[in-house]
Amino acid sequence: EEVESELPEATALALQAWLAVAPSSRWVFCVRNGKRALSPAMVTAIVARRAKAVGLHIHPHQFRAALITQALDAGVPLEQVRAAVHHRDINSTLRYDRGQRGAGVVETVARFRASTRKLGGPDGAKGT
Repeated sequence: EEVESELPEATALALQAWLAVAPSSRWVFCVRNGKRALSPAMVTAIVARRAKAVGLHIHPHQFRAALITQALDAGVPLEQVRAAVHHRDINSTLRYDRGQRGAGVVETVARFRASTRKLGGPDGAKGT
């Protein structure tokens, strides 16, 4: 099931910039030359390296958890959130409710995002 949503302006601009330099790439999240997608292991390694550089321990799944938690906090209907994250069982989505799960994941992801903005590209090197 497809779910449409509006992208934040910064995300839309980043995608436009990527398409300008790699119009023939089949992937958004890919190795630098655009010829193959990043594997889940590569994503985990990049996130771990950047988190360590700013003194945090975070796993990529925590970004998904933060998205679900923040959507529920913002009043997005539970069924809409469930469909957007492709949960088969609505109880899976309910586990991300702050009342049941706690707010820690949202704050950790927010600290990670704020801290790593200073680092630059995916490997923490400016301009990559």
